[in-house]
Amino acid sequence: NFYAMLRGREDTQRPVYKSFLFGCVSGLASTLLLQPLDVVKTRIQLSDSATFTTARQNGMVSTFVNVVRKEHPLVLWKGLLPSIIRIVPGVGIYFSSLTLISNELSALSPSPVKSLMMAAIARFVACVAIQPCSVLKTRFESGQFGYTGVLQAVKIMTRYEGAKSLLHQFWL
Repeated sequence: NFYAMLRGREDTQRPVYKSFLFGCVSGLASTLLLQPLDVVKTRIQLSDSATFTTARQNGMVSTFVNVVRKEHPLVLWKGLLPSIIRIVPGVGIYFSSLTLISNELSALSPSPVKSLMMAAIARFVACVAIQPCSVLKTRFESGQFGYTGVLQAVKIMTRYEGAKSLLHQFWL
């Protein structure tokens, strides 16, 4: 029974839906906390462009301070929505996949090797599931494609490049 699998057995299994929910909450919290570091990292990576020439010279802390002083503190959370759309379900899928695998293998106390293998499989599932969001996020951030919305981007990509374009560079 699918519902019983999601619920988990009372004594021996963890409920998969709780793992998904707690994974989503964890992903949201980490995204909200770490987004400023992602913005600073992006500014440093773009330091070769004319706009951010001093970022690489000054380093992470001074780039952070420059963004706050010269622009606005809220700029540190620029790009938050695409990150949330990608990370929150990704962490939820990872946690729930790990729980499902653990439940199926009845592995409440697995060996280190078994734990590593279960985590690797769960991470692979999460990566495959979230890859289309990563591709869309990257294309939107690049500004090279002129998309006006997510649905339009998906339609254009699948029409002209095929469905495989949503998994672009997955194996790299």
